[in-house]
Amino acid sequence: MPISRIILFITMLGLMASGTTSAETDIIYRPEFKYNLGYTDYTLKVSNGSVYVRSTLEFPTDAALFGQTLGVAVSDLDGPLWEFTLTGFLNLNQRGGTMTDSDWSGSSPALMTLFSYTESSVAKNHLIWEAEVSRRILTFTRASLEINAGYRFHRMSTDIFGVEGWQLVDDGTGITRYDFNQDGHFLYYRVTYNMPYVGANYDLSLDSDLNLGFEADLAAVFASDYDDHFARYKFSKAEGLGGAVLTSAAIELFPTRTNRFKLSLFGEFDYIYVPASQRQEWYGDDPASEDFDDTGRVISNIDYEFDSWQFNAGFRIHLLF
Repeated sequence: MPISRIILFITMLGLMASGTTSAETDIIYRPEFKYNLGYTDYTLKVSNGSVYVRSTLEFPTDAALFGQTLGVAVSDLDGPLWEFTLTGFLNLNQRGGTMTDSDWSGSSPALMTLFSYTESSVAKNHLIWEAEVSRRILTFTRASLEINAGYRFHRMSTDIFGVEGWQLVDDGTGITRYDFNQDGHFLYYRVTYNMPYVGANYDLSLDSDLNLGFEADLAAVFASDYDDHFARYKFSKAEGLGGAVLTSAAIELFPTRTNRFKLSLFGEFDYIYVPASQRQEWYGDDPASEDFDDTGRVISNIDYEFDSWQFNAGFRIHLLF
């Protein structure tokens, strides 16, 4: 659905809501800046019954993000009654953080040894959009409680450059450590999270110019990713269904509605976990296996996990028109 139609739709909802109460309808505009810190990991596990192998790739989410919100607020004498918003974010920088690749093996899942570790530089792009509706359900002397529901889409694509690290290899005479440092464009990785969520907001008024706000949401997470390993001539795809906890806290300055302006300083913490299944396919001969040609080889139903934590801190400006 085009964004213009979504805005028209929520505007009509706002007008309908204001028609049923002695309320006023305003247009919301919120520019926002925040800095993201965190990781999105994937872990795969394989075994032939006697040897167990686990591999974890950890991709940094670090980026400066700029976003804008458009929406409709329906307010009564106690403040916002309904809000309908649509928000979008893009990153302002691509470089930030280091991707790590760690591999373990052993005779059981509990007895595993790290045999390979590498680090690489990254260039990444975030695309985030979110639609949300909230409704105030309780009003206290200096506080209010809202319930909310929404849908968040988050896609991060990452290009991996260079590889520096070490690997333990059994060369027939014992275990030898090999250190290496190579340049090149080795990997492309893209992960997508689709998250419908529900939750609640609690706002506390300390005085006419200072509010505190707290939000907590629970989300279902539909996760998928795509990994193209250029050096090994293979690509991988995975998908699964899991959950997330989305939390935030904010300090709001100048929150009186008559000012039609409000500045918020905020922090957000999100945790995502999704069990999944991966499929790998080779489109060329993998140099890691010298004994045969891998072209056309397919491995399916690999145990896989998405695991991501992200912390955001920033500010937003609330404007009503």
